[in-house]
Amino acid sequence: DVHTMPRLGQKKTRTLAAATLRQTSFADRLLEALRDRSVMLRLAVCGLAIVGLVLGVQGWKAPFTYRLGDYADHGITAKIEFHRINQIETNRARADAEASVPRVFQHDPQLLDRLPDLLQADLQAVAAAGSAAAVPADVRTAFGLTGTAENENAPAAEKSAVPSFDSLRAALASEEPAGQDQIAVLAAEFVQFLKPLKDKGLVATAELAEAGVQPDQKITVVPKSAPEGKLTATLNEVQLNSLLREGGLLGKRWLSYPALARIRPALEHWLSVKAPATLEYDGPATQEAQRMARDAVEPRTDDYYQAQLLVPPGTTIDAQALALLEAEYEQMESDVSVT
Repeated sequence: DVHTMPRLGQKKTRTLAAATLRQTSFADRLLEALRDRSVMLRLAVCGLAIVGLVLGVQGWKAPFTYRLGDYADHGITAKIEFHRINQIETNRARADAEASVPRVFQHDPQLLDRLPDLLQADLQAVAAAGSAAAVPADVRTAFGLTGTAENENAPAAEKSAVPSFDSLRAALASEEPAGQDQIAVLAAEFVQFLKPLKDKGLVATAELAEAGVQPDQKITVVPKSAPEGKLTATLNEVQLNSLLREGGLLGKRWLSYPALARIRPALEHWLSVKAPATLEYDGPATQEAQRMARDAVEPRTDDYYQAQLLVPPGTTIDAQALALLEAEYEQMESDVSVT
């Protein structure tokens, strides 16, 4: 018992000390400072000084004497040269800048990599078939095949442009170049033929409609693998029909690939069915580009020279005239330097 008492006394002392430390918090110290009259007096002096400074600055300004509805007997002319932001023209210029931004499309050129293998497989299916009916339906549809070289129901002007099973199979059986598998030759040429599509890709009509792209507008093509290599393209450069026309990017290349040229009608039809769209509209990137274009437009201003008539004689000051006079007044006040 004798030994227990000091320990209990010692424990009580530590508890009291901890309680004392907890009481000296920031809030307690702040309250204690606010109870100090000298501190409160200094704060009051600072507050009065701020109020006096604000009143002094406001008192320095010259009064604005014009009011809505005032009659300008002799008219009012500009006292100084000043500028006023023309908000209507500024908004118009920013809207024009936004509208001029090409829509942004993400380009995935890897989607084109499967086309040569698909073409080779479909050509082999045609070569192995004894008749058009024996060709798998999807392959026959892809090549747009008719039964024979002479389609009696087609107009004469169109007969040469209609792919036929006989003409395609005959081209596949050709021995030119001598000693080479004709389908392998076609596949090899097709790889080179498609190379221009790797740069700007292909776009679907529905994708252009979603993006709101007009026929005369350009688009921005951003490769997914290299966003820094973005390009600007016209629609003729990314739509397959335009690319395959005479004079189009692909249409000009047939002469360089004689093996492919022999099956051109069938191959063009096959591409229209099998070629994937590699361009996808990027709405957020387009909106960001439009925002940057708007922000880059400097405000449009109306310039007024000294002594220019602001309010004609014998008229009252309306809201538009008052806003103009206020702009002049603000410019005069901003030009005043306190010495």
